Amino acid sequence: MKKKIVFVIPFNNRYSSDAAGTADWIRSRIGIFMRYTLRSLLKQDSQRFQAFVLYRPQSEALIQAALAQHPPLPGHVSFVTKPVYEAKVAEAVKEYDLLYEVNLESDDMYHRSFVSLLERHVPKKSPVVLIPQYGYAYDSVQNRMARFFFWAPSFLTTVYPAEAYRAGLRLQLSQGYRSALTLPREFICVRQPIWINHVHSDNTGISFTRMSYWKLKGYTDAFSVPPWNNGARKAAHFGPEIADKNQIRRILNDYF
Repeated sequence: MKKKIVFVIPFNNRYSSDAAGTADWIRSRIGIFMRYTLRSLLKQDSQRFQAFVLYRPQSEALIQAALAQHPPLPGHVSFVTKPVYEAKVAEAVKEYDLLYEVNLESDDMYHRSFVSLLERHVPKKSPVVLIPQYGYAYDSVQNRMARFFFWAPSFLTTVYPAEAYRAGLRLQLSQGYRSALTLPREFICVRQPIWINHVHSDNTGISFTRMSYWKLKGYTDAFSVPPWNNGARKAAHFGPEIADKNQIRRILNDYF
């Protein structure tokens, strides 16, 4: 079956705070996107995808001004508003059987093999949400990294029949990413790290230290935790931390 793989990357379209509309915030976060997330996209072994970074319509002038300070984006990566995104994806899937809509936060990263993995993937049903619960936590300020298991990651891929998507079908995450555990779902990359949850100077809701306290009783290694299929109970496991800086460098080289 012919697949269309699309990354949807929320930038400031979901934020309710005024800060996400300021020139300083936009300039800083576009810098982080360019340094980490864009490089992760361009590191993918397969470049057969499109990526759309979503922004608030009222911040367009600031977005364009910030982008002008960087080299031009490649043709398959663009900053757009949500309505433009919807129209472009609906047009793009016309000649395809399936749409793989991949969520990626604008400061995070996927392993270089991820697009190729999706190209090989055969969905057991559709629509379905693909959930990878294993990855790394990485603090780019301190250059610290740890294995990380998270029950409701943002790294979700939703698979739609292309015609159903064009007709308006959407799986709703009414309670955020945890909603994926109440929808038709499939766990992928079980015990195999496929993403990096990036902690940096602009994070306001999370820190490496805070994450380090997240442990599951009976486990010492995040990658030994079995898939978590209970949307009513939170589950996260941090660790062990990776002390070898050369190992951290080698891991990062597969992500960006």
